[in-house]
Amino acid sequence: MDNRIVFTIGYAGFSSTKKFVSVLKDYDINLLIDVRSIPYSKTSPGYNRENLKEILKKERIYYQNFSKEFGAKQEYERYFSKASDISDLLKFPIAKSSRVDSEELLENDYIIDYKKFTKSNSFRDGVEKINKAYADKKKFVCVLMCSEKNPIDCHRTIMISNALKKQFTFRHILSDGTYITNDSMENNLSLWSKKQGIDVHAFDLYNDERYKITIDDCYKARNVFLGWRLPK
Repeated sequence: MDNRIVFTIGYAGFSSTKKFVSVLKDYDINLLIDVRSIPYSKTSPGYNRENLKEILKKERIYYQNFSKEFGAKQEYERYFSKASDISDLLKFPIAKSSRVDSEELLENDYIIDYKKFTKSNSFRDGVEKINKAYADKKKFVCVLMCSEKNPIDCHRTIMISNALKKQFTFRHILSDGTYITNDSMENNLSLWSKKQGIDVHAFDLYNDERYKITIDDCYKARNVFLGWRLPK
């Protein structure tokens, strides 16, 4: 694992942009990468792209939007898969109350496949930009920002940090200003998965690696709950 630290954060847990920025400064963050596909908020206009960019500029924090490179909503069909092909360990349908789009998900419905998208040229371009930022003489410290409060409820962890955890050390900032390590986040993810009947600690009756449940299975299951549908 690389010793370069990349933070993640969700603004929904903060009472104000002032508090949000204060936490960024606590960690010496000077580059915010907005990973929202649509960098606007109806409920928190302070985090609209233009507003946030201006707020950060005053604090000498650079702003970049990676909607194309890291956004959760993509338009090309090649990045989508049937939900049951992403995870065959879940019981379908997935209730609308549990889905990102508040619609019931059937096993044959197509949603974005995080594994596929992280192999795309667009995603690689985003990674290369981060690499360049860390090689810059300004000594950038990056944070990936989206809206969700809980790290396991957001593609910034389930898609992005999962794909890059061997290249960077991830720290996930919480709404109280503290952070959890990627290992701690994955422990929380495994606890969530266990509630879905996917237990990474379950005893393998067959002692066969083909049937062993791994943390990767947990990521795939969460993808099914968080993945946006193929645009019509």
